[in-house]
Amino acid sequence: MRKTPRYSFAVLVFAFLLSLAASEASGEGVDLTITSLDYTNDFETGDPVTIVQSGRDAGTVYKYNFYDDDDDDCDQQSCIPENWYAKNFDDAIWNSGAAPFGNNDQAGASPGTMWQTEEALNDHVIIRHHFTYNDEYDAISATLNLAYNNYYVAYLNGNLIRDCYSYQNNNNCYQGDAAYWNNELTYDGGSQSGPNQDWLVEGDNVLAILGRDSTWGGDPDQWLDVELVVNVQSWREKPIILGDDLWLRVITSNVGNETAENFSVTLEIEGEELGNTTITELAPNATAESVFYWTPEALGDFNLVAFADAGQDVAESDEDNNTLNRTIHIGFYAYNLTVESSHVVGNATEIFRYNLTVTNEGDVEDNFTLSASGIFYNWDWTLTPNVLHLQPGESGNATLEIVPDRETLAGNYSVFMSARSQYYSEFRETVVQSGRDNETEWWWAHSNSSNTRLYYCTDNDEPDDPDYECDISWTELDFDYDDNWTLNPAPFGDTDIGNVDNNTVWQGNSYAYFRHIFTIENISAYEGGSLSLNTAANNYGTYYLNSQIVFNDMRQGQGHTANYWNDETLFGPELLQEGENILASVVRETGNTQWFDEDVVAVFSQSAAWDFVPLPLELEMEILPTYNFSLSAPIGNKQIPDDTNYTFEIWITNLGNIGDTYEMVVTLNDTYNFTILNYTTTEMHSVVGEGAIGYINVTMRDLIEEDARGGFNVTVISRNSTEQLTKWIELTAMLYIVPDTLRPVTEAITDPLVNSTSFQVGWEVAEWYRLDEVIGNDTLVVTVEYRRDNGSGGWEEWQVWQVFTAEDEDNPLGSGSGTFSLGEDGRSFQFRATGLDDDGLLEDKTGRNDTETLVDTTPPTVAVSSDPAGALLSTDYLELSWESSSSDLAGYDLQHSFDGGAWETLLADSLATRYDYYITADGSHAFRVIASDDAGNRDVPDTPQISVVIDTAAPTGMLAPLEPLTGALAVTLLPSQDNATSYNLSYARIAEEQLLTTIWAWQEFGSWNATQSHDFDVDDGYAYFFRYTPVDAAGNVADRGALTASYSGDGGPGQSFQLPLPAIVQQGDPQLTVHAGLTELGRSDAPGMVLSSQFYYDAATATIQFGNGASGYLPTEGESITIAWSGYDTATLVDRTPPTAPRSFQLTLAPDGTAQLRFLYSASDDVVEYRIIRKDSPNATGDLLATLAASEGYLTHVDQPPGEQLWIYRVVAVDRRGLLSPTVEATVDLTPAVQPPTDSDDEAGLPLMPLLAGAVLVLGGGAAAWWFTRKPPVAAAPVLTSVASPFTAAGAELACDGCGTVFAPDEGETLHCPGCGQVGPPPS
Repeated sequence: MRKTPRYSFAVLVFAFLLSLAASEASGEGVDLTITSLDYTNDFETGDPVTIVQSGRDAGTVYKYNFYDDDDDDCDQQSCIPENWYAKNFDDAIWNSGAAPFGNNDQAGASPGTMWQTEEALNDHVIIRHHFTYNDEYDAISATLNLAYNNYYVAYLNGNLIRDCYSYQNNNNCYQGDAAYWNNELTYDGGSQSGPNQDWLVEGDNVLAILGRDSTWGGDPDQWLDVELVVNVQSWREKPIILGDDLWLRVITSNVGNETAENFSVTLEIEGEELGNTTITELAPNATAESVFYWTPEALGDFNLVAFADAGQDVAESDEDNNTLNRTIHIGFYAYNLTVESSHVVGNATEIFRYNLTVTNEGDVEDNFTLSASGIFYNWDWTLTPNVLHLQPGESGNATLEIVPDRETLAGNYSVFMSARSQYYSEFRETVVQSGRDNETEWWWAHSNSSNTRLYYCTDNDEPDDPDYECDISWTELDFDYDDNWTLNPAPFGDTDIGNVDNNTVWQGNSYAYFRHIFTIENISAYEGGSLSLNTAANNYGTYYLNSQIVFNDMRQGQGHTANYWNDETLFGPELLQEGENILASVVRETGNTQWFDEDVVAVFSQSAAWDFVPLPLELEMEILPTYNFSLSAPIGNKQIPDDTNYTFEIWITNLGNIGDTYEMVVTLNDTYNFTILNYTTTEMHSVVGEGAIGYINVTMRDLIEEDARGGFNVTVISRNSTEQLTKWIELTAMLYIVPDTLRPVTEAITDPLVNSTSFQVGWEVAEWYRLDEVIGNDTLVVTVEYRRDNGSGGWEEWQVWQVFTAEDEDNPLGSGSGTFSLGEDGRSFQFRATGLDDDGLLEDKTGRNDTETLVDTTPPTVAVSSDPAGALLSTDYLELSWESSSSDLAGYDLQHSFDGGAWETLLADSLATRYDYYITADGSHAFRVIASDDAGNRDVPDTPQISVVIDTAAPTGMLAPLEPLTGALAVTLLPSQDNATSYNLSYARIAEEQLLTTIWAWQEFGSWNATQSHDFDVDDGYAYFFRYTPVDAAGNVADRGALTASYSGDGGPGQSFQLPLPAIVQQGDPQLTVHAGLTELGRSDAPGMVLSSQFYYDAATATIQFGNGASGYLPTEGESITIAWSGYDTATLVDRTPPTAPRSFQLTLAPDGTAQLRFLYSASDDVVEYRIIRKDSPNATGDLLATLAASEGYLTHVDQPPGEQLWIYRVVAVDRRGLLSPTVEATVDLTPAVQPPTDSDDEAGLPLMPLLAGAVLVLGGGAAAWWFTRKPPVAAAPVLTSVASPFTAAGAELACDGCGTVFAPDEGETLHCPGCGQVGPPPS
């Protein structure tokens, strides 16, 4: 759709200051003036500047080298080097030569360097040109122009410009004749559109071109020349066409001698301001540039006025020179293209001449380029001249001459002439995208060959001919798809073309049908425009829009290979309809290379703004019909046997350019001996280039004479030709009597290999001989002979075995057989049959035999083995293998028997020599292999070749339980024997204090036979866990590391399952998993805190405890619970160490006379109780007063001493094994005070008074010393002896045995723990 012209403007694009040399200012102060007002409508394209000239124009020198086809045979050929296009490629050793490169003058130029291809050698040339570029041009685009024959690949500084190495790589790649220029490539942002100006660099640049000469088809010429152009910005004024975008430039100068600041520059068109810019500063003798944008909306002359400082914001010395006026013309182009006669009639190969006139009906001087479309590829045509330069109102003439080739069919053809103004401009809008660009989906179907259509269509007429018939239902919008149609993305093809890949595979020559539906929302949007149907296809096609043919070349010329685009056909929007539209195409491929793709583009011409729509001029060509045919008979002279009929064929080939109808007339010159039964009397039809066949059936009369000869005159008449067109041919028939020279043909028949000394020998007369009633079917005697091999590579003499004779001549022999009983094992026998016919002709079998038979009655033998091998095995897999030395082995049967049962066949008639047998059950397995040879002998063994007992069950048994606690130095490990033959032992040794914090490490320590026990030394303070691994005779092992069990629920609460062996508990976590079905249950560490999806494992009893569904998982009745764990057999804990003594023992005598006992628990972890004993003397056994359960902290006991005397109290700790700790004890003396001595005491002779006096002195002094240094007592002090200290020395400090507090001791005999308040004497 066209763009509506509008006024718009751009603010200042740029402003720059340019100092100007001037001898003297024109006036005092500021003086602004507009020095120019110009425009351009070519701001983006610019003017070309050649930076690498062509060889034609300047003899530009290149580095070059010749190469051959790169087929990897680089020993024989000069292959193209890698990276030849790179900027840093080393071309120093290459030759230097001037362009053009070629072998003959072409396009008005002569070669600068010879390039001659010879027998596919030197068919590639690479040229490289180094040039310097300084970016002085400020290029806005770049163009590479190429004149070449036939292909090229171009690079700039290592960047690919275009790959035209093959005709399929890009549009218009192949060129058969060089022209200046064949390709003009200007970069437009698209891939391979041209050289990007940004690839040019400051300094050295390299242009590298590979030229390829295609020798296919006998093309003798080579040519390569190039030119590199940059396009620079220009303000060169060209005629303005309505719809052009204009850039208007205003140059403001300050011709004063002072700087002008902050003034505006304004541009008005027809008194209306287009825009203004602000110049902030303009120095004396400097200029500023302002650029405005304008798109004219109407034709005619427009007055433009530019103002400097229109608001008089700057004081100037001259206010009258601030404006500049100019008038510009907005023009248009138009033309009228006419022809003297649009309908020309002629024959194929004649010149069809059209005299054309172009009148310039626009108001600008113009160049009109003429072009023609619709001319078939194999027609010759010229258009002279093809460009007309015309002033407004001027007319010019051109002549189009077309010569259709002789293959052109009669009918009407249309050629469309177009003229294009040099000012032509358009914009395009894609209506239907191609598969190449958008993977557009089409429904499609195809036939099985290029000669078969899915939908009938006549081949001999054009669509506008009266006889034309075609089923185009598949082109209609409401067509119903059948199973032949599928939806796939385009392009369709069998391989890529150039850089376009096929999205859907289409292989094999065929008619392919394509349909695509698209929607037009607003049909009015396409008014004033045209549409272009662009097709890329191999080879021929008819293309429809809404069931109307847009383009058709189905039967034209020699076809073409696919290209983007093969044809671009313009048509009016009247073929479109609002809503759904249907594109339909049928493509016929005959050259084993398939391709189809298509798009539709709406084209809107700029000239629609002044209601000029350029339409093509239709020229009509009427090719007159030419009638001609040839007449022939593949067999024109035939000898016919007696009593037979014969059919002559008459071949009629249409040599004209239109379909024809033929009539055949036959006459006979000998009606006595021959009779014409019938011949083709209906009219025969033939399309161009094909033929029709007529038939004449003749026979002989009963009384025909020998050597009789009959002549038939055949005349064929063209029924459609306006002139008399008749041709004739003569046929001859004669009687033929066949002599019997054919000897009988017989054959003996036997099997080549038999397994019996008696076997059948048959014979037969050849079928074709028996069916030949003329000289065959007359065998009366058949003799069958045989001979044996002589055992030395030769044969004995032939001997007659049997002779078979016919009953009579009317019943000749056909076949027969008998039993040959002279066979011998290992011997070969040859047989031959010879026949004798009724004419005495004897079949000759000299030096040859009909058949050979080997007698083989010896069955083959076979040897079988298994892996693993043995009579008793523990395996689930046997690899059976076998072999036979027989040279004519036919196959093997492998059979298996289980536990003495019937044989089952695992392989039958197999040539395999190994079999993998997977065992599914324990028991006795037997195998045998039966070998068969080609003769049918079989070796069936009486006994199995392999017998093995499979035992995969793990042995049972376990170690006898050990005492959980022991003080022994060794333990005895006693296994149960069960079905084990030996066993291995392993153990884990773990310090008691690390039982819940360490990973168990198992150690192997021996293997014994099943009857042996084993004594194992143990260390104090360690727990020992033992694993018993029994091994049976088959090598099965009961692995304690992978134990499994199952449990079936009963549905009730409180279910439990005791494991047969306890689970390992390491780091506090049992190696145990429990599954209910596929769900793994969780494990709780606390028996009272179990979730509904958990269980509890009691390690002490090796029991899994379930719950009631609320607390603990509840297995339902019959529910299968599977358990997997890592276990052991038995364990013991070694404890030979008595517990440590209770600590901080205190004995206090209360005021009430009771003995208060107080002590701190033993430091040993395995104490189970404390015993309190009272005795009245050190050597007495004493009485057990109490047994206190073990607990942490202080323990107490109160006792009432039974009498006033000395009492000793003892406390001892008892551990789990009953070992006693060292005792702690204290003494209380309740003995009454001592009475005064009596005489009798004195009389006893003891110096009592002196002793008492000394004691008083000693005690008094000691008591005084204690009194003045003591701390206040915390309780009544008993009379104690040998009280142990509750503290332990820790260097210069003490550690409390009760709470572990470390502290600095006070001075004194009684110390206090600051942590727990413990009181006691310091340690000794």
